[in-house]
Amino acid sequence: MTQPTIARQPVAPLPWQQHGRTTLLDTGSYLIQRDTVTQPDGTHSAFEFHQARVDAALTVALDDQGRIAMVRYHSYVHGEIVTPPGGVLEPGEEPLDAARRELKEESGITGADWSKLGQVALMTKCTCDLKAPLREWEGPETPTPR
Repeated sequence: MTQPTIARQPVAPLPWQQHGRTTLLDTGSYLIQRDTVTQPDGTHSAFEFHQARVDAALTVALDDQGRIAMVRYHSYVHGEIVTPPGGVLEPGEEPLDAARRELKEESGITGADWSKLGQVALMTKCTCDLKAPLREWEGPETPTPR
């Protein structure tokens, strides 16, 4: 089975300057804050960010043909969505154990070989809408590149 490739290009930090921070909402498990900042181009603005204070595991389960397992379910915010299997860690649970449990619970799949890919920021800014639509492939099993 081929391993997924992750780009490892260095990313230079941008020189944002933070001048102040205000907490807009703190529920204990979810936090919304607003920073007053100077952006890299010199523009002064406010930047709001959201933080979910729960640990979760997400799986990229590949079969022997390199296909990725996805699950379809109904989300209160988005309606029907397609996403990789994953979910919140139970108290005292390790991320790898949670990933195995969530993969089995959501897809019925059990994985043989596991490796950590790294950490993923799911909400790099605030989002309540979906930006990357997926569609079901309805052609030959192995699509021909154009």
